[in-house]
Amino acid sequence: MARFDSIEWGTITVDGKEYDYDVIVTPKGKLKPRTNERDKFGSHSFSKEELEKLYKDGAKIIVIGTRTSDLASLSTEAESFAKQKEIKLVKLSSYEAIKRYNKLVDEGESVGAIIHITC
Repeated sequence: MARFDSIEWGTITVDGKEYDYDVIVTPKGKLKPRTNERDKFGSHSFSKEELEKLYKDGAKIIVIGTRTSDLASLSTEAESFAKQKEIKLVKLSSYEAIKRYNKLVDEGESVGAIIHITC
């Protein structure tokens, strides 16, 4: 299972490896980049599609790291999807989000994460 080590503006370290982009971690512990063609660091809005993928992978809890300024947020569609599927959303600054994710993994929860590393 993936474990977050640390985060600084523009970088995140997972299992001893540093990444310079937003990350998604599935409930099975697979790490994926959260990027698109336009923006190396992903979007400031977390989408329904991102939550759907984690839900399909078995997430009952999704930890959202909004970075420090809380500029990153969930789209209305994402909020509605989470409510409809009874997914517990944990929205925290990215510093706190990685700690909470690690704790939930230690507790054996089926948890996914989307962590924004800038702003």
